[in-house]
Amino acid sequence: MYNRRMELSRTALQQLGIDIWVPRRPLAERQRRQPLARSSQPPQRRQARERHRQGTPERRRPQRPADPSPAPRPSVPARPSAPAQAAQEATPKSANPQDQPAQLESFRIHCFHYGDVFVALAETALPQHRFFLDVALAMNGFRKAERRDLVFDWPQPGVTEGGGERSFRAFFGHQTRAGGRTLIVGARVAALLGHAAPADACRLDDHVYVGTQVRSAEQKRKLWQLIREH
Repeated sequence: MYNRRMELSRTALQQLGIDIWVPRRPLAERQRRQPLARSSQPPQRRQARERHRQGTPERRRPQRPADPSPAPRPSVPARPSAPAQAAQEATPKSANPQDQPAQLESFRIHCFHYGDVFVALAETALPQHRFFLDVALAMNGFRKAERRDLVFDWPQPGVTEGGGERSFRAFFGHQTRAGGRTLIVGARVAALLGHAAPADACRLDDHVYVGTQVRSAEQKRKLWQLIREH
């Protein structure tokens, strides 16, 4: 209250033109009162003034860190189109013929047992299959018997190399091991047994050979003569 009155009195006297000399407080007292004045200010306002004076920007709320980007997915090579894939599969892997595996020759021999007779027919003889069955009946002494059919196919499962002749010879020898009479028909069968194909009906080793086409009366007569002599 005293200070308030002193301030009013000093202001009034200054307006009247009267100078007032007020003794200054000692330096120690001013330094002691200055921190008290500063501390009386609200903390928020004091901090704002300090930041403004020092040029420090106001403290902002921490931003939420962005979600980490997902790991890149491994790239998958594009599948070729169907025509391109077919062309790729059809293209040989090596242009050198020596690098390619040897193609196995495929063939089929139709065989059957009829009584004591074993018959081996090339595929080209199948159109006259009924005729050669009659020949087997004649070679069996015209004794009727049950026919047992067999087929030899080449290549055999699991075979990776040639050897069709050797395999067929083993098959032929196994089927005729009990003896009896044999009839071979067609150049393919003769070649598999190691013979050149004859031009007409004849005897090859102990077998009766005949071509796949027996039509003329002369051919049939000669065949009948071979059967009688066998």
